[in-house]
Amino acid sequence: MATRWLSSFTFCCRRHFNGRCNKMQLLQGRRCISLIQSRAQATNANLLTLQQYQLREELERDQSKCQSSFVTAKFALFNGNKPYMTKTTRGTLIMAKIDYQEAQKFINMEVDGQNGSNFAYLGLCGNNPFYAIDVSQYSSNDLSNLDEIKLSQPGKFYSSMRSLSAIEHSESSLFLKALSLIHFHKTTLYCSRCGNQTHRHFNGSRRYCMNCHATFYPQVAPVISALVIRDGSCLLARQSSFPNGLYSALAGFCEPGESLEECARREVAEEIGLLSQTVKFHGTQGWTRGIGDTSLMIGCYVTVKSSDEIKMDKQELEDARWFTIEDIRKLISCTPKPISINGVSVFIPPPVAIAHQLLLEWAK
Repeated sequence: MATRWLSSFTFCCRRHFNGRCNKMQLLQGRRCISLIQSRAQATNANLLTLQQYQLREELERDQSKCQSSFVTAKFALFNGNKPYMTKTTRGTLIMAKIDYQEAQKFINMEVDGQNGSNFAYLGLCGNNPFYAIDVSQYSSNDLSNLDEIKLSQPGKFYSSMRSLSAIEHSESSLFLKALSLIHFHKTTLYCSRCGNQTHRHFNGSRRYCMNCHATFYPQVAPVISALVIRDGSCLLARQSSFPNGLYSALAGFCEPGESLEECARREVAEEIGLLSQTVKFHGTQGWTRGIGDTSLMIGCYVTVKSSDEIKMDKQELEDARWFTIEDIRKLISCTPKPISINGVSVFIPPPVAIAHQLLLEWAK
């Protein structure tokens, strides 16, 4: 169950570390740590007022209000799953935001037909409505080379995984929503009930079938990230596909009908052969494998008996071992540089990953 999620996680770690670490990567790692340490403040900044929540609801329900909001809205461009990003002074990435005057040449207002309009309502950027535009659906000869689009904000199209690894935390949820909606509209063209074509809702939030009246929404797959702990130590594991030296928390998708607690206990039992005593939840994080499908990472701490021995599933894992709290503190302070722990070269996931946050909180 963990293999599919780990492919995107491995890509992100390779992007950060690539098995080696130079001075620039160290600098980027320290910047990333600084940003993630202020994660609580950034999350609070995402909280909206009651009026802002009500405005979001109105724009999702009312087509005329949605279109009339374009005048004051901000827009982000995507070439399929490649966002147009600009760098901040801190070296992180944010979505380039343009106004309607600059964005209107990219917007397809078609409401009939299978593809329909090429924009999707994401939420609010400050007090302004915020939309994503998928320029890959634009057929104008003037935009034949989409990668060479230039906007008033300097930037370029980045891969989705590169963007996810460096995006400001305050923008990550809107970014993942845009990726999910764009992917959804390209992969849900036909009704799974009757086989007829589906049609796009005016604001891009869903699709519907005019024949059997079924409605379809983007799917979000829940994934547990479990840090197993006992007596001042935690367990980290690695797969053969990981970059050399990378150890992380256990992870796996929830099965249908399974609670999150049941999923955490099952993953621990399947992968390392230990029975769980308690499951304590830490937090959540949106994630993607890069193509636009979206997962919800649920971080948790799982305690096990100190006397039980690891019975590792060798088809899933290459290695699993215990690390003391002092080991983890050293690994966090040296991120992203590998260090020797009991004769083994080890490094942990980058701060953008929820597994790093689990370790960071546990080691305090």
